[in-house]
Amino acid sequence: MFKKNTPAVSSITDLEPIVSMHEKIDQKVNEKIVPKIIIDGKEYLIDDLSEAAKNQLGSLRATNAEIARLEALLAMLKTASMAYARAAKEELDKQ
Repeated sequence: MFKKNTPAVSSITDLEPIVSMHEKIDQKVNEKIVPKIIIDGKEYLIDDLSEAAKNQLGSLRATNAEIARLEALLAMLKTASMAYARAAKEELDKQ
């Protein structure tokens, strides 16, 4: 199971960096992630916002998602348009 020439752990001190790394990972896992938003360079905690502000942010997210969806649709339609134009030109060149 072990690779050849793999150094074995010779003492507890050899394990200290590994244990330390695992402790840091455990700390990161146990930290509470606090949702924040940055607007015009100022950071706001979502939990501290009024309901009206939270509603506005929800509307902003929904609007931005719809814009992204429509931009993707527009890109697809532009690609299709170019393909149809190319196919039409090929058909016209045959005449």
